[in-house]
Amino acid sequence: MKSIFHYLSIGSKAGKIPELDGLRALAILLVLCHHFMTFYSENHGSYVRGLLPEAVSHLLFNAWLGVDLFFVLSGYLIFHHLLNVQQHPNKKQTYGRYALKRVLRTFPLYYAIILLVSLGLIPYYRVAAAPSEYLVHFLFLQDYLGAHILVPLWSLATEEKFYILAPIFLLLTRRLSPVKTIGILVVFMLFMLALKTVVMIQSDQVLNHTKFFEQYRAPFHYAMVSILVGVVVAILARLPSSSKRHSAVVVATVLIIVIMLFTNLYNPENWLGLNILHLLVVMIFGVWVWAAVKNTGAWYLRFLTGRVLRVVSVLSYSLYLTHYTVLPWVYRLHKQHVTSEQAWIHAGSFLLIYLALTVAFSLLLHYLIEKPFLTIKDRL
Repeated sequence: MKSIFHYLSIGSKAGKIPELDGLRALAILLVLCHHFMTFYSENHGSYVRGLLPEAVSHLLFNAWLGVDLFFVLSGYLIFHHLLNVQQHPNKKQTYGRYALKRVLRTFPLYYAIILLVSLGLIPYYRVAAAPSEYLVHFLFLQDYLGAHILVPLWSLATEEKFYILAPIFLLLTRRLSPVKTIGILVVFMLFMLALKTVVMIQSDQVLNHTKFFEQYRAPFHYAMVSILVGVVVAILARLPSSSKRHSAVVVATVLIIVIMLFTNLYNPENWLGLNILHLLVVMIFGVWVWAAVKNTGAWYLRFLTGRVLRVVSVLSYSLYLTHYTVLPWVYRLHKQHVTSEQAWIHAGSFLLIYLALTVAFSLLLHYLIEKPFLTIKDRL
């Protein structure tokens, strides 16, 4: 009986840096909010216009940036781990363990959700995908060729490519000083920003969010910039620093609040300006991760260490893979059982059904698929 309760427990033990768990939870909550807002506004736009202040509407639409927070966290955690591996006497064996751990962490749930979609086992979620589309996802090429089976899967293609390239980059820069390595990364990130800007200027295409996403957001060479910010943080965190720099965290937080509440980053009038603001937000996420690492235990970060956020963090991967699939089901249930025309009841009930189904589906996949493989991973 104890073993069953132990298996079912979630978030009972904090990580080495519990604040990072809180940031991961914040990332998935932002993603959930974004897809709730986009789906609900597409199907019930009149209720949104009559219910939410413009600032709140901006926040929910702009919450697509939660994926970038995931990327920054991933960049930090993976490269921090690899820097530790580099110091291990048996590097070859340790790198093999690193690769196996990445496979156990991401593959089972990833391929499980694709299988469920392909068999039509998720109520009301249907895709008309050719066999070639499944091959694209099997090879993690959907960041370039389109995530037509399940939109959120695009970011997994970015992550997997980074897992492969990160050890190679470390090998190539192992003899360089941290400052030179950071310099290379910064130059590369600025180059990618310049490249994206030039390509956008030369294109005569009228952009919307979907076209921007497909051409300038999802492709790995653009998306990896956010991950590289996390890599920079991993390198900086190892350098000696006597100053806690709380003021930088405060300024960064105030700035991102202003950006998220008072700018339109979902369908802006100036798409070139979005490039700058996007990079700025990602850099702020980097400041947050740096602060969590360097100032762990600080009183002003304590809100990130609570049990609820820890549970959300543990479930973040399964939440990410399931939340989009339940939206058609939520729409059906809501249409059948909610008849109120009051905006707050209509939107609130939709949100509650959405969260309930997402959490339930996530828990099911977490216990049946994700956790068994995580248990094996933790024993390596």
